[in-house]
Amino acid sequence: MEGFDAAVGPDGTIYAVWSNGMHLEMATSTDGGRSFSKAREIVRTAPAYFKPQNVSRGDGFPQIAIDPRGGKRGGPLYVCWTDYRHGDIDVFISRSSDHGRTWSGPVRVNDDPKHDGADQFMQWAATDPLTGDLYVVFYDRRGDPENNNATITLARSADGGRTSRNYSWMGKPFDPDNAFIGDYSGLAAYNGCVYGDWTVETPAPRQRVAGYREKPAPRSIVQVGVARFPTSGGRAQACE
Repeated sequence: MEGFDAAVGPDGTIYAVWSNGMHLEMATSTDGGRSFSKAREIVRTAPAYFKPQNVSRGDGFPQIAIDPRGGKRGGPLYVCWTDYRHGDIDVFISRSSDHGRTWSGPVRVNDDPKHDGADQFMQWAATDPLTGDLYVVFYDRRGDPENNNATITLARSADGGRTSRNYSWMGKPFDPDNAFIGDYSGLAAYNGCVYGDWTVETPAPRQRVAGYREKPAPRSIVQVGVARFPTSGGRAQACE
């Protein structure tokens, strides 16, 4: 069992998820984490620990997010993960409208053609507590026929996870060069403003050593992105 994540509803209920082999499991707590319900399977997946091409390792461990609107217990729950059920790595979400009792079938988040040989991986998900929109950030290789270089894509769902529109957040591709780029990215959203962070590898300048050029180890750099989307007023907000 790996990849634990949790979300807290407006009534204080803790919803915890993790990966266990070929499925995601969930448990809940209504007493501040002092005790939890019996763990149970909620979504079937492909294996969630894998090695994407050209990075040292990767995983599809889940995140859980809640729309806090919708009464005392809040609105829908979402789980997000990656797996390779279609032959390359894709990002998926599943939705629960009854506080985790039942879950929808997996919905693919990345909108490139299915089984096109491009990996999307190392996702993170967040909901906007004011608008209810669901956002997912991930590394994206749809622009490289060799499936090596990656960019950053932000997906937004404004219809409860049924469909997602993809936006290029970092359009300039980078070469991971088989480096360790971390286990997780980060994402937060509030009132139409979305904040993300991720790691890229920037090779240091080559230096001539003993008559030949030697390639140094890549340098890891954490980047931060800000995106703005219209809210109910129809205008994008200024984001600090």
